[in-house]
Amino acid sequence: MIKFCMAINKKRLIDSSVVMALFNEEDRQHNKAIEVFKTIKKEKLDVKICCITVVELVSLMKYRRINEWQKYAKKLLDGSLFFVDNAYFLNPNDLSWELTIKEENIGMIDAIEIEHCLQNREELITFDKKQESIYRKLVLESWQ
Repeated sequence: MIKFCMAINKKRLIDSSVVMALFNEEDRQHNKAIEVFKTIKKEKLDVKICCITVVELVSLMKYRRINEWQKYAKKLLDGSLFFVDNAYFLNPNDLSWELTIKEENIGMIDAIEIEHCLQNREELITFDKKQESIYRKLVLESWQ
């Protein structure tokens, strides 16, 4: 079973790396993604996804020719898998912009997800090691 340990509540934000691994049986993290989703269901976690992550996923699924990508895209868009959080406005003074500029191998969407989690006291569910590392570092700094 997968353990989530950073958040003190049941709120989570899911990254595209986990969702892509679930939708793609050939992904090396597919079995791990299945375990993550079992844990989400068992622990009745409140999982949401950023609207920009949905855009990223639809683009990736189409580009990578994931079987039945249209079906998965519809489930992402209609909110039947996760609550879709549409509240994001880009500001050049945001932490997400700072992370995108300063951190190597961190894209804008990953940075937005990190900032969102920090602002909303949500735990980030990701398989992206760099994103996870930066997120955990910032969480620890915020506790000091």
